[in-house]
Amino acid sequence: MYNLEINTSFLYYINPERAVITAIFFFLLLLIIAPIHIINTLDVASLAYLILALSSFLLGTKLIRRNRIRNKVLNVIIEKDRILKIYRISTFLGILGVGFRYIDLLFVRGMSFFYSTLENFDSAIEGSGNLLSICSAFLIYFAFIPFTLDMIFRNLHTKKIKVLSLILMLSTALITLLTGSRNALMIPLLYGMIVFLYSKRRKFSLRLVVISAFVGLIVLNVIGSLFLKRLDDMKFDRASVMSEFEGYSNKVPANQNFVNFMQANEEKCCYTTLFAYLHVSQYFTHALFEFPIVKKHIDAENIHLYGKSTFGVFYRLFEKLFGLEHVDNVKYNARPGIWSTFFFNWYLDFGWLGIFFMFGFGVYCQYIWSKVYIKGNIFYLPLVIFLYIILLFILNLNMIAGAGTYALFAFIIFPRLCKIKYYRVLEIKKNE
Repeated sequence: MYNLEINTSFLYYINPERAVITAIFFFLLLLIIAPIHIINTLDVASLAYLILALSSFLLGTKLIRRNRIRNKVLNVIIEKDRILKIYRISTFLGILGVGFRYIDLLFVRGMSFFYSTLENFDSAIEGSGNLLSICSAFLIYFAFIPFTLDMIFRNLHTKKIKVLSLILMLSTALITLLTGSRNALMIPLLYGMIVFLYSKRRKFSLRLVVISAFVGLIVLNVIGSLFLKRLDDMKFDRASVMSEFEGYSNKVPANQNFVNFMQANEEKCCYTTLFAYLHVSQYFTHALFEFPIVKKHIDAENIHLYGKSTFGVFYRLFEKLFGLEHVDNVKYNARPGIWSTFFFNWYLDFGWLGIFFMFGFGVYCQYIWSKVYIKGNIFYLPLVIFLYIILLFILNLNMIAGAGTYALFAFIIFPRLCKIKYYRVLEIKKNE
């Protein structure tokens, strides 16, 4: 038998309500410190929709009890053989998903590490939607499970096995190296960091802050390097991308003083960090000011898709299997390829009814979180973490639409594969 202590202290700080509040706080902080000039597009209708939708979500979270667990340790007793069996199955499924992804990208679509990111991006679009790609998408997020189990069950495997499980999870971001996509890298890095922090059970310390800052600086430079390479491959002028580009910086161009400062340091090693800082600032603030534009565009089209946008992955699968009418979400985006918060897809699907559906989404997120925090069902932890990530980016992009749907599928299916009857929960008072 394996006796596992649930880290309720950490879980309390990643509940859905706090995730949304953190997202709002982080967004406002970025607006203050980012070296950008805001071109405000917000109108009364779009601002009202955003405020009411977020408030509805927060109200929904209140329906599920979340009283803080104090002076108790939530212990879970699980058969070790059962954990190992779950580990082996999830590893097999994850390797299968990653293997299919490699074969699909490198051999079926013809992408290569020797091609430019632009060439690889074109190949990725042309070959998308094949059977191998679909199978990979449904399986690849199981590659996150072995790493999760290795981190929360400390003595389950040796350090070498734990390193291999980490490599398996990070290998899901292969497309980052091929196309320069930052989103593909962001999910495993964020997920891995949250699992790591959950597993440590350490109090706030200066050492933890320094390590986190150092890792953050490395990630920032990686993101900057990836995007710079992508810009160079596309032969875009860096200065125009920062200030005049019709893409993500259109609504939040860099202020001229910062552009001048960057240009003066273009040959220095700090340039990548400066560029990444600006890029991330624009990346995470522009979407809110895109939303009013796409909302007006959707209103002009006078159409709602009732789930075909947010959960378009499944609808496209049904299109292929049953010959359903094709729905092109892209044409309903005023500026295709530009993110406009979680609520672009949500409004395209449900319109003003989306405000009421956000209440249900809040109830669901809080219910899943309580499965771990109150009931001690540790196998829901991957889903809790991914929902937390979705909510952290609610003002930036819809992480459910697209690949996120596959992640939700894997993490919703996972606890049901684990057969909960194999463990029981005890609440034990802490030693004084």
